[in-house]
Amino acid sequence: MNIVSLAKEANVSIATISRVLNNHQGVSEPLRMSVRKILEGRGYQPRTVTNRRANIAIISEMATATIENFMSQVLSGIAEYGFEQCVDTSIVFVNPGNSAKVDLLKILRERRCDGAVFIFASNFDDGQIREISEGGLPGMLISSRREIEGIGFIDIDSYDGGITATRHLLALGHSKICFLSGPLTRNYDNQERIKGFKKVISDAGLLDEVLIVDHQPTRLTLEAGYKQAQLALKIRPDITAMFANNDEMAYGAMLACAENGKNIPNDISIIGFDDCPFSRFSLPPLTTVRQPLSEIGYEAIKMVDMKVRGVLDRLPRKILQGVLVERKSTGPARKTKERDGRCPS
Repeated sequence: MNIVSLAKEANVSIATISRVLNNHQGVSEPLRMSVRKILEGRGYQPRTVTNRRANIAIISEMATATIENFMSQVLSGIAEYGFEQCVDTSIVFVNPGNSAKVDLLKILRERRCDGAVFIFASNFDDGQIREISEGGLPGMLISSRREIEGIGFIDIDSYDGGITATRHLLALGHSKICFLSGPLTRNYDNQERIKGFKKVISDAGLLDEVLIVDHQPTRLTLEAGYKQAQLALKIRPDITAMFANNDEMAYGAMLACAENGKNIPNDISIIGFDDCPFSRFSLPPLTTVRQPLSEIGYEAIKMVDMKVRGVLDRLPRKILQGVLVERKSTGPARKTKERDGRCPS
């Protein structure tokens, strides 16, 4: 069936059929969906995946113009796949304060995108993401889980990762532990991480021993770790271990400990989460829970590309397990005196 016959069946112009096939603007979404149903019913192969390179949107919320570890690693994986497979990308950065107002589907149509990968998307509501899928564009979420038809995701099991990191510290004899929290509002992974920490601490009967320092928003994540660690050491100078929500916060905590005369790990142990490429070069090298961010980025865009090209029928929903990477920043707990000066019994 040729384009003329399709236009007659859909009762639209040839130009409208062409716009739908090529992801161009100028067609209302209801009409576009109606035409797409006819095309799909006739087994028509869209030109977007046969006559030109696929163009996949990379969408992320960004409160500042600083690209830090998590996003840089994910983007490196995305770029690697794009180079290998000749897939184009279109970056869409959105201020979190404006997320709810953004017409994502309109932006993707304007840029002739064939699908989307979401890196940070906590402030987009389900309706905005669902609209993309209903518009015929496949999407993958990174570090987010949404049960939306036509949308897949890849996430790390942050609850299990929080448990793993905390058990590591307990196994070393630590009980006076401080958790340096990341932002929790609408951030599922950070919520799960601290939930895993609390679960292990509660099971060990140590809730009265630990300290949780709320996140302090800063331009740089390292600065948040630094400030929260300084506060922790002021409130509880007897703590023997810190669990930082991510590696960059752990770097900041290391500086705070050094400035307070704390040797790592002899006086205080520090564990992070993510396993940044720099973590094995910190002083001392950082113990952390690894999530394969570059591989996650690579896999996410690969799945969208395969769906666009008709290789996949359904996008996957994967939950990966973090892996403890033991280095030199954690060690056995030092013996401490009680805060009133008495030796522990």
